[in-house]
Parts: sequence; C-alpha cells; structure tokens
Amino acid sequence: MRLYDFTKYTPLNMQEILEVLDTQEISVLGTIGDSRVNLAPMYYVTSFSNECLTVYMYSKDSGTKIRNMYNNQDVGVEVQGEYKDRRGPVFKSVVVNGRAVISTDSQEIAFVEQKFIKKYGEIPGLCDFSNVAIIRIQAQKVGGRLYNQVSDCK
Repeated sequence: MRLYDFTKYTPLNMQEILEVLDTQEISVLGTIGDSRVNLAPMYYVTSFSNECLTVYMYSKDSGTKIRNMYNNQDVGVEVQGEYKDRRGPVFKSVVVNGRAVISTDSQEIAFVEQKFIKKYGEIPGLCDFSNVAIIRIQAQKVGGRLYNQVSDCK
C-alpha cells in the first residue's frame, strides 16, 4: 500500500485539474440535508468554457441527493486518483464547490448524454436518460492538489 503525505502538497493549475477530471471515472458528490452531509459515488462529465467549469451527473429523479439539492443547492464534488510522474507515484485530488440545479433543457440533456457516451462508451447503468435527473453543477470554487508518496522514515 502506498502512503502519501497529506500534510504537504503542491497546488494544481487549471490544466492539471482538467486532466484529473478527464482521466478519472468516479467522483464523490456531497450534499447537505437534515443537518447532515450525504456523500455518494457518481459518474460525471465536465464542460470547461470561457474559464467556467460545469460538472454534470445523473441520478434517479427521487431520493436523498435530489431532495437535498432542492433544499440546498450548495454541493461539493471530489475526484481523486494515483498517477506517476518523474518523482514516482503521486496522488492528485480535485475539489469543486458549486451550486447544483436539475436541468430540464432538452438540448442540454442531449449534450450531456453525448458527453457520457464519449467518456464512458455508454451511459453507465442506463440505456438512455429517460426517467433520470440531470444534475448541473456550476463551479464557484475549484482547487486541486498533488501529494507525494511518503518516503521511508528510518
């Protein structure tokens, strides 16, 4: 098992953040409801245009996540993964804080469906986007960090 020093990090620039978002497949979505944080693994795609990052996800159109978003649109998304660079194994983490809305725009839904097919080769777990909620998260704050592997302390 690799151990990383999470007390020391190097910030990622936007290009590096987008690389993490493009290469990883699963995120963790955090919503707030009933004075509790709800965390859920989610498939996702992104769009980056005019320096604005948007994260898209889908979910069944009822349940805890969706109920929480109707009551509190503030959400967090985290994506992480291990990579190799010239120093050896490194760990990268990206956190997106933003506002979530459920999209009802048919053009946007078609755009998101195509992005999922392009990224995953299909829509994971679905045949199509009927009977699901398309979640659009407009990023308000985005950050990324690179952590190095812990060296032996002998």
